[in-house]
Amino acid sequence: SLAAALVLSLALSLTITVPIARLRAQAESVLDGAGRFRGRFTGLRRRDEIGDLSRALAALSEKLERRISYIDGFTADLMHELKNPLAAIRGAVELALSSPGREEGFLATIRDEERRMERLLAGLREISGIDNRLDGETVECVDLASLLPAILGRYPHRDHPAVSVAFRNGLGSPAPLAVSPDRLVQLVCNPVDNAVSFSPPGSTVEVALEGDAKRYRIVVSDSGPGLPDRAMERVFDRFYSDRPADAAG
Repeated sequence: SLAAALVLSLALSLTITVPIARLRAQAESVLDGAGRFRGRFTGLRRRDEIGDLSRALAALSEKLERRISYIDGFTADLMHELKNPLAAIRGAVELALSSPGREEGFLATIRDEERRMERLLAGLREISGIDNRLDGETVECVDLASLLPAILGRYPHRDHPAVSVAFRNGLGSPAPLAVSPDRLVQLVCNPVDNAVSFSPPGSTVEVALEGDAKRYRIVVSDSGPGLPDRAMERVFDRFYSDRPADAAG
């Protein structure tokens, strides 16, 4: 009986106690003293419940690391974007104080930069709101071929009535898709609004539905100036905007 107990104790130690101790050691080493990720769970190759637990912890730590990295990058971008209008406001105030009689122009600069900051904060609120609502949004099965023309029925844009918007169904057939209708409206209208604002009066912005039975593509084409070379690498950066002073809108 004593020998059997020793064998069972050894087996228990090798199969349960040691792997759990390894997981505990990894958990203690994932974060440093400042709360930053310095490692992650590597997971065990075991095919039992402990192996499943280790792989679940590895996936969880990877998701948390991506999330923290996103938040850090988002905060850095926001702080960088807020520095520019704050510096412009500070400079305008200093010049206004040292240049009596020229306050009107400097006040206009302060007003424009304040509006810029408000747009940045509004974008922050929108991004945060979308992030919080995504998991709870209702997904419906819709037909893109019929829904897109309904969305585009709101055009011409009230600020650009001389620019029309046309839809072309390059599939020639229904395009079923499971999606949040509200998010689809935002997805379509944001680039179309941007295209309309850059298009010359009398032109037409075309929205085409293309692809095949497995993958759909929505293409927005306009007659605007297009992206400058300097914007090609930053066009998908958070908060980035490149609108020439003489552009419409």
